[in-house]
Amino acid sequence: GVLRLAEFAKSPGDVGFTLARGKLVAEDEEIIPKLLDHENQNIVSLAISYSSRRFFDEKWDWVDGFVRDAWSANSLVNLALAIRDDDRVWEFVEKHGEIVEEKYWTQVSKYILPITEENISYAVSMLLKYNRPFSAIEVLSHAAYNKMDLSPQLVMDTLFEAVETIDKTNETIESALHEIGELFKFLQEKSESDNDLYVSRLAQLEWQYLAVLNGYNGKPTTLERYLCVDPKFFADMIGAIYRSENEDSESAETISEEKKRIADNAYRLLYDWKTVPGTQQDETVDEGILLKWANEARNFCKESGHIGICDDHIGQVLAHAPGEKADGSWPCVSVRNVIEKVASSSLEDGFVVGIFNKRGTVTKSVYEGGRQERALSKEYAEYARKSEIEWPRTAVALRRVADHYEDYAKREDEEAASR
Repeated sequence: GVLRLAEFAKSPGDVGFTLARGKLVAEDEEIIPKLLDHENQNIVSLAISYSSRRFFDEKWDWVDGFVRDAWSANSLVNLALAIRDDDRVWEFVEKHGEIVEEKYWTQVSKYILPITEENISYAVSMLLKYNRPFSAIEVLSHAAYNKMDLSPQLVMDTLFEAVETIDKTNETIESALHEIGELFKFLQEKSESDNDLYVSRLAQLEWQYLAVLNGYNGKPTTLERYLCVDPKFFADMIGAIYRSENEDSESAETISEEKKRIADNAYRLLYDWKTVPGTQQDETVDEGILLKWANEARNFCKESGHIGICDDHIGQVLAHAPGEKADGSWPCVSVRNVIEKVASSSLEDGFVVGIFNKRGTVTKSVYEGGRQERALSKEYAEYARKSEIEWPRTAVALRRVADHYEDYAKREDEEAASR
């Protein structure tokens, strides 16, 4: 009758829990092992809940007097799954052989693993062993959230392993996107030291996970730092995306899948990059550092035949420069000076495009017209006025932006009137 109740109950685990709490099964060592290996999942749920409650009351004394050598692998695994909050269960699983171990680590929920600072490395290694890399990542992320003393090396090794085994697991990376981002934040906070090997490995990881680090789930801050301090790295990213001006288009080679992947990553990195080289902790820009970086990057790109697109991308990142706090002008004087000294129309074109792009998505009411655009036109016209005497090239670029927004405002007015 109890088994029939469990078969039809919406929560058969409650039936097993009640039986255990009341100690209503006199000879459970004869009955429960068969139920743990039953073909009906409701009956199995009853047996797992029963075992979980008995373990809660009596711990390992009950298990040691309960388990027999003749138990099936399924019965042993389901008993192990019933035991929570005690990592001695992992010794129990290992003791009963490889089949039990594999079944347990393949099935166990990452939410019930009894994780501590002392055993997390073992738990992660077992999840990785049985092709559950993203479960391992979620376990690490949860540990980091709870301020456990995690080893950055363990986190890095797990993230590398997850990338390498992604085609061998039934888990999907989508299940752990948030957790991956949190682990990168953890690693980036630990990278403030001058450990070159650590920073190098972190940069490799950010490159591998670049499609995931999209701003919402984290940012590739180490790679962006490399862009700011290493003009050769910036030039290499340009070369990975764009064909050289020196290359004969008719003799272009077939692009491999690996080169396409590199190009996609490079484009994603440059598109999301918004930190001006030479930016200091107080958010000012060191003109000497920026000019040196720009000159070296341009020299590399001249040699490779990418100078035009190089200048365009430099201009786009300069559009994210800070302003001058003293008089409210924009961009800051150091960026204006660099624009004048480089004197490149391609850079100025990129600067204008970058200004437009950083506006992002726009929302407005149906009959609003060009009010927002007119305000922007006025703002950039004022910026241009403050630059026109000492920084004429910058002023011309800013005037182009102001004129564009003025034309746009007129079109928006006309469309709103026609409605």
